[in-house]
Amino acid sequence: MRYTRYDIKRKKKGNKFYVVAVFIVLICAILIGTLISNIFLKNNSSVVGSSESKAVFNQNNSVDFVFLQCGTFTKKENAQDLMNKLGKIGNPFEVQDNENIRVMFGIYDSKKDYDAAVKLLRDNKFDVQDINYSLSKNDVCDSQIISILNASLQVINKTYDKDVKEVQTAALKDWTKKLDKVDGNYKNKVVLEEIKQHIDKLPASFSKDNANGDKMFLYSEFKKLSK
Repeated sequence: MRYTRYDIKRKKKGNKFYVVAVFIVLICAILIGTLISNIFLKNNSSVVGSSESKAVFNQNNSVDFVFLQCGTFTKKENAQDLMNKLGKIGNPFEVQDNENIRVMFGIYDSKKDYDAAVKLLRDNKFDVQDINYSLSKNDVCDSQIISILNASLQVINKTYDKDVKEVQTAALKDWTKKLDKVDGNYKNKVVLEEIKQHIDKLPASFSKDNANGDKMFLYSEFKKLSK
């Protein structure tokens, strides 16, 4: 009768190598899984971040004007409290909208200024919401409104320059009067005429004290725009 001889020591040694190999494989799997998970989460967070700002400027045949709203209140004192806080980093204004008081940080017609304002607000932990109004470049009436609004915002923004006390409005008034008359039944013709009349009545010297009232007027006109 033959007996099979087993090398007990060799078998035990082989088991140790097997356990170590399995352990190494598991560690590698965990590390690779963690790496993939981190990459996935990072990509997801960047997608969410890039989709927060939905404002579009000068795309195709339309132009956007964007109000940045930081809060809506029914009580004046609550709105004023936010106004005071925002006043430390910018030039906010408030508008009465039916029963609500909307606190706005500004009006923007360029992506560069809009992006800078949004970043400033978020860096300082303020809530921010877009209120967009779009006008068509192909509509004769809308196109003229776009030009006038761009010019008006330049005057308003100029008053906030630290070295500027007042802006003379004579040039704006003369330019507005020389614009072509818009004939026909355009949907926003009433808004165009009201803005022109408003500019004609502006004070000769426009200062920061006038700016809030002008922004409130513009908001009221934007609300009248036809969709």
